[in-house]
Amino acid sequence: MIDNNLYTVKIGDIPADKIGANYADSDMVLIDIDNAEKYENFEAIKLGFNQFILCYGGKMQVDVDGRTMNLGENQLLVCPSYAVISNLMLNPKLRCVVMCLTDDLLKSVLRSYTDIWNKALYVHKINIINLHDNSIKKLHNLFSLVQEYVEDEYLVFRPAIIHSLLQAALLDLCSNLAYKSEGFDVELKSQSNTLFNRFIDLLTKTEVKRHPVSYYAQELNISTKYLTRICNEGSGKTALAWIKDYINEDISYYMKDPNMNIKMIAHRTGFPNLSAFGKYVRKIYGMSPSEYRRKLIMN
Repeated sequence: MIDNNLYTVKIGDIPADKIGANYADSDMVLIDIDNAEKYENFEAIKLGFNQFILCYGGKMQVDVDGRTMNLGENQLLVCPSYAVISNLMLNPKLRCVVMCLTDDLLKSVLRSYTDIWNKALYVHKINIINLHDNSIKKLHNLFSLVQEYVEDEYLVFRPAIIHSLLQAALLDLCSNLAYKSEGFDVELKSQSNTLFNRFIDLLTKTEVKRHPVSYYAQELNISTKYLTRICNEGSGKTALAWIKDYINEDISYYMKDPNMNIKMIAHRTGFPNLSAFGKYVRKIYGMSPSEYRRKLIMN
């Protein structure tokens, strides 16, 4: 069971300057670790972002949601947001690349492949991926290219280019996750995992996702209370939080479509009128729909 009282660390809480991050913006932090001794151990924390650790030398050990993970050379550790990590032990010879991404950026990049990510990480509990030489080579090349753009501070579209390279890396990761997940759906470990898997499938396939939890519970032939419980136990997030995540993902996706005006987007995402849509966007993003659209286009 995930302890919801733990402190949740957000992207903005990462001391990028202190730890020598190679790149940092409001949605992403990239760190190349070649000296593990300068990184302090910590008490148990809950991640408010998604974390990827690509190890290319040495080793480390960490507990993820109570399960001990031993990461070695040519392995990738993936920790989804809301995962609880504790008991971190770093080998002094550890050499790795760490990527920290907000949920918004991850979903924006993955889009139609988000369900692969959710089922692999939250249902099948896949956290460590053994990478073949070909995958390691591709990821190293991508990170090297990212580093070149990171160092070019005067490049106008630098964040957009870096995020595009990141998309290539994440899509490669998703292909690994999809391959490793094959056969898992045939026999899931428990009824709750099966139902959570079906809930994610249902959310992904439902065109207008703005429905109450009771709607999805009814579609799954279970109670609203039970759906909320299996979501909490499986991911640390409520069913309502999952629904909002998918609504927000759709809003961000449609906002980038120049062929859709704000009124069309409000209708497509299930809001009764522009006023209700505007209030929701202001509550979630702290700005009007038009301002949020401009921000997305600029980035």
